[in-house]
Amino acid sequence: VRALAGPVKNGHRVVPKPLLCYFSCWLRNNSVTILDWPSQSPDLNPIEHLWRDLKMAVHQRSPSNLTELERICKEEWQRIPKSRCEKLVASFPRRLMAVLAQKGASTQY
Repeated sequence: VRALAGPVKNGHRVVPKPLLCYFSCWLRNNSVTILDWPSQSPDLNPIEHLWRDLKMAVHQRSPSNLTELERICKEEWQRIPKSRCEKLVASFPRRLMAVLAQKGASTQY
């Protein structure tokens, strides 16, 4: 699953060089606020917790080939309750405050 997610930098996927200027300009022109992301990110991004949930669920089912892996990933993704996503998003302010209190160092999250 991690290989499918791709590299992440500063909370965003790494943008290919030809698109970097366009992407940066678009963010600026659309008043998107970019949060500084700690170099040792304590998984502030709620999706990281969902990736972990998915990875564990898929691992328990032990897919034996790529086709099965894809099918199981889709099935398990659909099984993640909406309430799990809501809880993770709602916990962001608390997790952010913990990171600020630790001055960007690791937290319990």
